[in-house]
Amino acid sequence: MSELPYYRPSRMRDQEGLMKNLRKLIRDGRYTKGRLVDEFAAKMSEMTSYEYVIPVGQGTHAIFLLARWYKELGYDRLVSPAFTWRSTWEPFKWAGFRVQFVDIDRETWLPDFEGTTYQYPNLRTVFAPTDTFGSVFPYRDIPPSAATPWVDSAQSLGAGWDSLQPHRVVSLSGSKPLTSGEGGFLLTQDRGLYEFAGEHARWFSRMNELEAALGLAYLGQFYDDLQRRIRIEGAYKERFRPPRFRWQEVPVDTNRYIVAALVGRRKGFVEANPGVEFRRYYAPVVSERDRPGDEFPSWLPNTRRVASSIVAFPAWPDLPLKRIKEMRE
Repeated sequence: MSELPYYRPSRMRDQEGLMKNLRKLIRDGRYTKGRLVDEFAAKMSEMTSYEYVIPVGQGTHAIFLLARWYKELGYDRLVSPAFTWRSTWEPFKWAGFRVQFVDIDRETWLPDFEGTTYQYPNLRTVFAPTDTFGSVFPYRDIPPSAATPWVDSAQSLGAGWDSLQPHRVVSLSGSKPLTSGEGGFLLTQDRGLYEFAGEHARWFSRMNELEAALGLAYLGQFYDDLQRRIRIEGAYKERFRPPRFRWQEVPVDTNRYIVAALVGRRKGFVEANPGVEFRRYYAPVVSERDRPGDEFPSWLPNTRRVASSIVAFPAWPDLPLKRIKEMRE
């Protein structure tokens, strides 16, 4: 049996359309400040219903822009889940914010802001929930704050967002549901943020035309790929059932970007499937050697529980369903 990687990019179905744009780019030599980035941003605005869309060279750079924006508004603290990539909170730390972590819900694996005792109560606070694995964080569960919150929606494009009020960051890196190879978007309804971020992005992080060409080509098959992910998730849930496999509960909607379960005897399950590449999230919380990371305090029990027993399965759109049936419990 052939090796089964964790991820492969979706097969490009409109290669001729992509090549047409690339040939024009090469002929004209306009690798930046061209029409394709503007076209891509306009289509993203139409797709998401956000009025303002700022294209950037990397999703993390959009978070840097947000950190600078909130700092100018006088905010001092970011409240973030620990169960996320470092890129969610590290730019704020570099910008001089105090970062406080909250635990996650045991069933949804989304941030749990309730009942948290906040250090330094006089600090002006920005809340930053994460749409974990493509599952949308309920907007109603964001604590009241003077600041418009932002959501790390790097993984949830295509899911049904329940609010267009928060600023959102979308990643287009190579493994995301929609990719341009690299790059991302900052989405907002705030014209002030749009003008601030647009001015800074011109020198800090500009999406190039080659990335936009790739993104536009994949955008044409985006919803078809989402349907494929639905079938893949269903096949996994049919094959691996509770109680040994505990699947993520979804309170709003999901695009099924990452298909993951909490698995009893995780090590035994992985060893029973040699040649299948699984992933474990998130490494900063619990290392691959099962030693607690130093970044996160021990009072995040749900975060540590999930990180200690999670298995993320191969779930790329072109994954043959028969490979799921061949996996062993």
